[in-house]
Amino acid sequence: MTDSVDQSEGLDLPRKQVGPNPQHLLITLMGDFWHGRAVAVPSSALVEVLGEFDISPASARSALSRLARRGILSLHRDGRSTAYSVREEFLRAGEGRAMRNLRLGGNERPSGWSGRCVLVMTGAVDESRRERGPLRAYLKSGGFARLQEGVWASVAADEDEVRRSLSDLAVPGVVAFSATLLHQGDVSADRWGIKWPIGDVADAYREFIDDFSPYLEQVRKGLLSSREALIVRTRMMDSWRSIVRQDPDLPDELLPADWPRPRARVIFATLYDDLGPLAEARCRQIIADYDPVVAAQTRHMTTRAVTEG
Repeated sequence: MTDSVDQSEGLDLPRKQVGPNPQHLLITLMGDFWHGRAVAVPSSALVEVLGEFDISPASARSALSRLARRGILSLHRDGRSTAYSVREEFLRAGEGRAMRNLRLGGNERPSGWSGRCVLVMTGAVDESRRERGPLRAYLKSGGFARLQEGVWASVAADEDEVRRSLSDLAVPGVVAFSATLLHQGDVSADRWGIKWPIGDVADAYREFIDDFSPYLEQVRKGLLSSREALIVRTRMMDSWRSIVRQDPDLPDELLPADWPRPRARVIFATLYDDLGPLAEARCRQIIADYDPVVAAQTRHMTTRAVTEG
């Protein structure tokens, strides 16, 4: 999502699977069109929106129920009518990840890495499964790699965001501090890739390019309908989020020369922004049949607004 709705720290999110996953599509849709807002969307409308992706009504309703049981969505009842909104806790927890989805690769970085990094020491937390799960989920999705037992590092994490997230998690025994690399010897990008799986991430970016670059020409020529725009944009964001969660955003000095993210980023930003109005129009059209007020609150986001804001 894009979204403040995102795979985020400590929440029991659905596992990734082959083909359209209705839970993932719901998370992406609610983050894209009701970003940062706990808007109660009629369940029947959400079921119809998922129908655009060939998700059956039974599977759509099951996905809504499961997300509610996992604590991601809140159920609202009014007589026989039901609606779902994103829980406030999830909105807060996912905000940093949502902004990372839209910003990653979009801003020019200053040349030359200063060697700065953020270290998180988990200490005895790793011994507790209950506390370890949410903390590790946050660290992995935030671009941290485990250097050794109980020591995690990120070369791109925002210190304020780390401070807020760890405070929200409130896991005892965790210490975080800023550090500077003073010596790395002959550690090349390949060696850094042992800790950060940049080879796997590169492959994922290349697959993304193969999957979505064909749509650039169709968009340029205005060949996609509003329904097709909604489908392509949502599926693309779902795929992009999955890659971003794996990307540690290493500085250029630690990346291979053929790093494919710049090309993937251009494709993502172009399609996400250009398809936004059409996708929003289709979503509004469906929602309006159930709740015109909610339809009027449906708004798409753009990478341009986030990176330039």
